[in-house]
Amino acid sequence: MSHIQNALIDEGFVLTDILFEPRVLENLLFNLEGIGAFNYEQPQIPNLLKASSQLVDIATNKTLLKLVDLTTAEKMFPVKAFILDKSTANNWEIPWHQDLKIAVKERTGLSGYLNWSSEAGILHVEPPVEVMDKLLTLRIHLDACDIKNAAIHVIPGSHKLGILSAGQIENLVANTPPYICCAEKNSIMLMKPLLVHYSPKSNSVGPRRILQIEYGYDTGNGMEWHE
Repeated sequence: MSHIQNALIDEGFVLTDILFEPRVLENLLFNLEGIGAFNYEQPQIPNLLKASSQLVDIATNKTLLKLVDLTTAEKMFPVKAFILDKSTANNWEIPWHQDLKIAVKERTGLSGYLNWSSEAGILHVEPPVEVMDKLLTLRIHLDACDIKNAAIHVIPGSHKLGILSAGQIENLVANTPPYICCAEKNSIMLMKPLLVHYSPKSNSVGPRRILQIEYGYDTGNGMEWHE
């Protein structure tokens, strides 16, 4: 696992081989369909961890947690899971950015927690950079992902630059070649939230479904993750 650890520390992301047997993710996909995770005509479930015990089993898989724990001494655990689904009927784009907000249970007066907001009825906040730097995002590719169907673009190593302004991100992207994260079906990607990344629109008629699981830890300062 040393190459995974080194990649996460140095580059801020890593694509790995298939971790779960196809039947495991096929069963999960069937379960997610059953709870309406892909039904956009109804209100979306804000945190799939609260709706699928099968997903919890995958998110807390021992081998997976060993990967998650590689870049921090903290004891990590899944705090949020949701679907990123692109198709001709459901297509979208997110410009170059860093992931800066977390979902929390209630508002606090903790120092360094800024820009409070309510998103889909859930309280979000930007925590201090030292908190964001320890977090990790995991993406399971439920479909193959390539340049045609919106593989994520990243700027390797940008997670080490701290929290950047819009102007700094624009300058960085203009002067740094991106890496396009093509991935096989059922493979996984680990990435640091502060990694500068871009999600383009899909140019394919096929689906591009990604299950994103976010991992946090007990900050020890009274901040509670949204359940």
